Amino acid sequence: ASEPYLADDLFFFDGMNGQIVYMIPSQDLVIVRTGLRPPPGQPEWDNAKLPNMILRGLDVSAPPKPKRVIAALATPQPTLEDRIAGERTFWSRWISIQGQTPQSLPEWIDPRAVVKGSNGPEIAVAGETEKSISPEAISNAASYAEKMTSLSLIVARNGKIEHEQYWNGAGPDAVSETYSMAKSVLGLIVGLANADGSITSVDDAAANYIAEWRGTAKETLTIRQLLQMASGVKHFRFN
Repeated sequence: ASEPYLADDLFFFDGMNGQIVYMIPSQDLVIVRTGLRPPPGQPEWDNAKLPNMILRGLDVSAPPKPKRVIAALATPQPTLEDRIAGERTFWSRWISIQGQTPQSLPEWIDPRAVVKGSNGPEIAVAGETEKSISPEAISNAASYAEKMTSLSLIVARNGKIEHEQYWNGAGPDAVSETYSMAKSVLGLIVGLANADGSITSVDDAAANYIAEWRGTAKETLTIRQLLQMASGVKHFRFN
């Protein structure tokens, strides 16, 4: 980030290339941005700019805080032997992943499973007299999002959408890959499922809820292990 965040209680769920959800409970503010990677030579997505633009439109300010620097851990790379052991699906993905975008990935991934359920009510749209974010702040945020080859920008406050905009052929019904943003969203969903009793505990075996895993080597894996990406299941990176 190029500057300190202007809200101490800002949480964000970050995916590759700036697929991101910001949540600021003290302001009842949610910002969602999806998009493409900027062209070569253009700066990468800056995590602080967009929420700070919106927060300034609410007259929110905070003194800068010193940044804590944490040393990055070395990421082990798969050996040639590991790669050769991959299946045909692995190699086809390995070769073609670089050409994928957030828009093409949902169709590129195979197989995909349909999760049964129903859609909830749509989020209400704020009327002009209900909007609390200055038009200038919204305009600045939208201009930055468009400059950074975004697909969508949604800003909601007090439970209602104050701004919704799409670019580069996207729209409200478009399907787009969110990359690692989905991990944090999934964590929230599991918490809600635990709260309403659909899941008894995150320490339950996932096989209690996934019949296909019963009687397999995955039978003892817990929901907590899956959420922490500590299941021990072999994982290949495709980039």
